[in-house]
Amino acid sequence: MSKIARIATRVAAVCLFGIFAWSTDSSAESLALDGAERWVMIASRSDLAQAVGIALPFSNQKARIVVAQNGWYAIVLGPEKVSTLAEFLLNYHGAVIPDDAILSKGLTFVRTIWTPASRWLELASRQDLTKAQDIAQSYAEIEARVLRSKNGWYAVVSGPTWAKNADEYRSMHNVPLPPDALLVRGANFSSTVWRSERGLAIDSLYHMAFHLYKDGDYRESKLLFEQGFDRGGKSLMDGVAHYYQGQILLKENYPKQAAPEFGLAAQMAGDCSQGRLAKLFAEAIHVSEE
Repeated sequence: MSKIARIATRVAAVCLFGIFAWSTDSSAESLALDGAERWVMIASRSDLAQAVGIALPFSNQKARIVVAQNGWYAIVLGPEKVSTLAEFLLNYHGAVIPDDAILSKGLTFVRTIWTPASRWLELASRQDLTKAQDIAQSYAEIEARVLRSKNGWYAVVSGPTWAKNADEYRSMHNVPLPPDALLVRGANFSSTVWRSERGLAIDSLYHMAFHLYKDGDYRESKLLFEQGFDRGGKSLMDGVAHYYQGQILLKENYPKQAAPEFGLAAQMAGDCSQGRLAKLFAEAIHVSEE
């Protein structure tokens, strides 16, 4: 295995099993099943907040929410080696499974976006929707949205995230947060009422770019990464995106152009207090210059 391949393996391990799992799920996990395994799809919603509300009662059954190719969010259990839903229910003990649940091979599932360990980062809560939208707009860089709470208030949130606390989230994204920001499960949220268009664009661009990279479509992946860079973000996700852009340039045999991408990746990881990733990205610079 080459030096750059060893670095890539170590980067993937940090991203997948560290606090930045959400950034590379789409580039590394495969949700399509074969053989006898099936996902048990409990429901599907176009609103992530609603999907989380449905998934929460199934936390003990290791539910997850996955994004499908049509942009909807599927709440699934498994995978399980069953051929019918009735067979699955024979040994199932947990929250009530809806009558319209189905089995799926997951051929259209793109990436996992929520697990029981996930939390929303609540930035603020307001009675007035306009005030909540103004706050959310100021946090567009971290894809803030406004969710309606069951008490009638409007919560300004970002996520879902696998960060363990607000301080860890702050370091991951390299952005100032309100001192009273906190992580919540979201059981009291009912629906999304507003989301930043900029956040939608960044989320879609990078995750589609990671997905195309995984599939070996480096040309299209490279173009999407560049569109994301044009928005000037400096989060950890931006840093990882620059790292993969450098990998693409190496595959295209442009090591001199790859080195600055690895440099930006190392700088952004360092600014986000992710020293381990910053060190790996810096190693990639030296390898590309050999």
